[in-house]
Amino acid sequence: MEKFLFLDIKDGELGEYLFVYKKGKYESLNIKNSYFSLEGDFPNFTINNINTCISLPLNLLNFRVLELPFHDKSRINEILRFDLEGIILDDISNIIFDSVILDRVEDRYKVLVIFIEKQRLRSILTKLNAKGIDPFCITSIEVRNIVKDFDIDKILNPISLKNEERIDIAKEELKAPTINLRKDEFVFKREFEKEKKAFKVSIILLILLFSLNLINFFINFMAITRESKVIKNDIRKMYQGLFPQENNIFNEIYQIKSHIRELEEKENVFVSVSPLEILIELSRLKRNGLVVSELAVEKNNIIIKGESHSLSIIKDFRDGLNKIYRDVNISDSKELVQEKMAFTIIARR
Repeated sequence: MEKFLFLDIKDGELGEYLFVYKKGKYESLNIKNSYFSLEGDFPNFTINNINTCISLPLNLLNFRVLELPFHDKSRINEILRFDLEGIILDDISNIIFDSVILDRVEDRYKVLVIFIEKQRLRSILTKLNAKGIDPFCITSIEVRNIVKDFDIDKILNPISLKNEERIDIAKEELKAPTINLRKDEFVFKREFEKEKKAFKVSIILLILLFSLNLINFFINFMAITRESKVIKNDIRKMYQGLFPQENNIFNEIYQIKSHIRELEEKENVFVSVSPLEILIELSRLKRNGLVVSELAVEKNNIIIKGESHSLSIIKDFRDGLNKIYRDVNISDSKELVQEKMAFTIIARR
């Protein structure tokens, strides 16, 4: 159960209302009224460092009634800094103000502006702080009573409220203050410090969360990098197994694609040319002891390699090929041991 102290500053009197918040409502614990003058100091309070709200009397406050085209309170308070410049005697920087929307007249809103001199408010807070009281809210019981069925005469000739009425209104003010002059440079520091601390904790948690995500990213990145290296090594081993004759390996994927393109080009040749047909054609030629050891088909070229006992037999074989194919040439011939000659013949289909 949380306790609240409501200090009701009246003309020549101070009301001390101690409440306890229980089951969603404020219940009175102790009610005390004593003689008091703002010219002197506040009395010693039996309870210090308690949630406290104070009510200021009308004679400490000033009022203005304005009409504005909107009803958003935060926007109203921003505009009032400019609108009050020409209608109050004091400088706007020397006052603290709040506002209450009274009524709507067609498309405009009637607004009651309540303000107090900073110097006077500072004096009250200084005296309260000396007694261990730091109020979280500065409101006015009389203002709450005035804004009900507002009439300017209620400000000029205020009605005296009974103590029971003031206590009931004090409970309502604790729930939802009509105004709160604890703002700007007089903002409630304890609440501000709480928010500041909560903000710092939030920032620390965000930094921690970001750091954890960053660490997780690097762990995953390192794992992926290691896995990538393993995969790359496996690809290289597979490539070397497929093409052992190649030593200059710089990009396995690119080189594999290049080999695939070469195979696709050769595929067209093998689809249109029957190796068996070529062998049959060669077998019909007179060879005179000439031996064909290798037959290759690349695009439109036929490459024949073999051995013979003499160059004249090779030339006779070439002449026989000329009857079947085009551009038949002996591209290479060389002598071997045992009076044999190796040859390479290239022909076109």
